[in-house]
Amino acid sequence: MSDDRELYKRFLEGSIDAFEELVIKHKDSLIFFIERYIKDFQTAEDIAQEVFASVFVFKEKYNPQYSFTTYIYTIARNKAVDYIRKNKRTYLIDHRDYHNLSGDYKLEEAILKKEEKKELLQGLTTLKEEQQIAIYLVDFMDMSYKEAMKIMHKTLPQFKILLYRARKALKVRLEKEGFEYEE
Repeated sequence: MSDDRELYKRFLEGSIDAFEELVIKHKDSLIFFIERYIKDFQTAEDIAQEVFASVFVFKEKYNPQYSFTTYIYTIARNKAVDYIRKNKRTYLIDHRDYHNLSGDYKLEEAILKKEEKKELLQGLTTLKEEQQIAIYLVDFMDMSYKEAMKIMHKTLPQFKILLYRARKALKVRLEKEGFEYEE
């Protein structure tokens, strides 16, 4: 798939196909991210759809100086927080693995990787919500600290402390279960 900035440029020039490619590229991980806040897959899908609708309608608002991923995740976070405020419910985390294993793994390696990821996701569910999100953004989505701190509305020192504590808590949790966690 093409680079996000190139796709967005084509979208601004009128290419609906470029917009659809952006949606396909980011929708699954965006839904997973939103579900960390909402804890309901169907609602997370609806909010993700709202995010992409906002991008489509307000296409000039995106500043290509920043990554497209940071832009949509910031919109998603704001929409999720708005939803929570409106509904004022307590949500339980449902850890699902939406990321497909891909590539040239042997069957045994694929199964082992999936089990490790499952244990990691289960360990994440024991952390505070902000800690879960920080780890997800940096370790699962490979975002930079700068991108993740913007999404979470934190300063860099606040984010670093949050991530440090989250990783430390996750390490303790996983070691209790007999797993090793590499920081």
